Amino acid sequence: MKRHIPVIICAACLFFLCACGSNSYKIKGSTLGLSEGDTVYLFQIPRISAEPLSMALVSSDGTYVFEGSCDSVFLCGIMAQGEDAATVLFLEPGEIRVETDYESRRPSMIKGTTLNNKWQALNDSLYSVGTEIERLSEFLYGNADNMTNEEYEAALSKAEQLQQQFLSIYKKYLEDNIDNEFGYYMIVMFNALEDPAERLSFLTKLPTQFQQRPQALQLREYLEYELGVSVGKNFMELIEGIETNDLNGEPISFYDEIRKNKLTIIDFWASWCSPCRNEMPQMISIYNEFKNKGLGIIGISLDKDLEAWKKATKELGISWIQTSDLKGWNSEFAQALRVKAIPYTIIVDSAATITALSLRGEELRDFVSQSLPY
Repeated sequence: MKRHIPVIICAACLFFLCACGSNSYKIKGSTLGLSEGDTVYLFQIPRISAEPLSMALVSSDGTYVFEGSCDSVFLCGIMAQGEDAATVLFLEPGEIRVETDYESRRPSMIKGTTLNNKWQALNDSLYSVGTEIERLSEFLYGNADNMTNEEYEAALSKAEQLQQQFLSIYKKYLEDNIDNEFGYYMIVMFNALEDPAERLSFLTKLPTQFQQRPQALQLREYLEYELGVSVGKNFMELIEGIETNDLNGEPISFYDEIRKNKLTIIDFWASWCSPCRNEMPQMISIYNEFKNKGLGIIGISLDKDLEAWKKATKELGISWIQTSDLKGWNSEFAQALRVKAIPYTIIVDSAATITALSLRGEELRDFVSQSLPY
């Protein structure tokens, strides 16, 4: 989650420029860490050509200038030759000032026009939370194998709290800008909303003219596809035609296994997935507590190595039915059910209706407890 974070500053002359109908822009950049004669490039995001929109040379005082005109607003990036990170900003009429420190690698700062000021304010608000999420994520994935289950759960809980804080800030800005260009870009270009239903809901609140833009239409089509896997859908219809075997090579009937139970957890995992292995004792505890009340589990492994899968199942003490087509992320189940990260769960009732998605840890235990009270 590396971002170039701006600072909001009001541009007093902006409304005069817009009222005059000018479509000219001027980007005045200042840098630390570049030398006289170094080249900086201006390019559109997403890139529609290998050629940049413009290029400029850095002066002796570390400054550069881009000038031109734009008939519409769009995202662009500024990148110095030899650098792999770009400063993201909105190309729009007016004077835009960009400050980039290549020495300290501090986030870039952008000032001057309506959308860039909004972009600045959003990123300022998100920066500290985003930085903490990144730090904690790196710690989790670097130390998961050496942590106790309690330590891992505590760190994961903290990360989830930070993620909710991040989303709360993001959604507040989105709600405040749902009727303007900035709201459009927040939905279409910045994918902070992981729930496709929530993102689609915001998309349909945009002004009609924004919804009819090609990128918005493409996004809507994609989100509607993603929502093929959602609460209320029939699990068996989603995996229709997929045949699979258990660890011993015997065919599995998902329909027969699901209808045996009041509630069944479809658990996506893999032997090579440290977070999956760390959560397995919790999953086993939930299973042992509720299996006599009507809970079943079916494990779907995204392994490619049969022996590694078998070994992990035995080492972890997994007693419920397991299946895998040994295709890794190309698993037919993962493709059909839009699984993009593991561990991941799909919970279904005895009629194979999906009742919950992506529950883990205590959240999963609470859901099972409420669903199977007796």
